[in-house]
Amino acid sequence: MPINRTLADGLVFVFLASATALLLDQPSDAEATAAKQQRTAHINTCVPAVGRPGVTCTATVKDTPQAQASPVRIYFARGPDSAWIAEILH
Repeated sequence: MPINRTLADGLVFVFLASATALLLDQPSDAEATAAKQQRTAHINTCVPAVGRPGVTCTATVKDTPQAQASPVRIYFARGPDSAWIAEILH
């Protein structure tokens, strides 16, 4: 059953209990890796981004195959050609 939430600015979000993750457009690990320009990325969880289109994800990233994996938060959005664009959040 949908759960409606009204935010302070009047926007209404509809949360679909267990189906929310299935409906979220988020990058696969391969797409995340491509968006991060040769860094290896593994997506853990994603949520809708606040205040802009796309998603914010927790991920682990390696700069090289031998590097230690680092936990990061990454913002992903679709570019004009529908490819994922990534921005590491600090």
